[in-house]
Amino acid sequence: MPAVRWLLALHLLFAAGAARADDEAWRDLLWLEPAGTTAPLPLLLTTPSGWQLGDAAVLLMPGGPGELPLRRRVQAALLAADAAVLELDPAAAQAAMPGLPPVPVLAPDALRPVLAEAARALRTEAGAGLVVAIGLGPAGGAALEAAEAAATPSAG
Repeated sequence: MPAVRWLLALHLLFAAGAARADDEAWRDLLWLEPAGTTAPLPLLLTTPSGWQLGDAAVLLMPGGPGELPLRRRVQAALLAADAAVLELDPAAAQAAMPGLPPVPVLAPDALRPVLAEAARALRTEAGAGLVVAIGLGPAGGAALEAAEAAATPSAG
């Protein structure tokens, strides 16, 4: 009978941990210094509870005014699917981490090098495996262009 109690205690422990896993997420800054920027960029990296090295990560690119509710729903769905989310929006980092120095808004022409640097940093610094970029609104075109450039072998 003691073995049954032990197994029951283990089951209850793991069940309680699973119930809390969806409630917690870790937020941290990932600092980038991509070509063409004048200062380091703080970007908000949110990882779900239980995220491990090699797990998937998503670069979430803002789509402009009015898209924040959609971005939050997309982010919540990605975190629920156990993917880390890096928001390519310094303003999101400033909102989550008060006290950061002011950072200029990313210009659309600077988005492509920032996207490339962010994908590299997610792999090398955060340890992500699969990295996917999702662009909301007009940023979707930049995500597609960056993916096409990454898939095209460079000459030389």
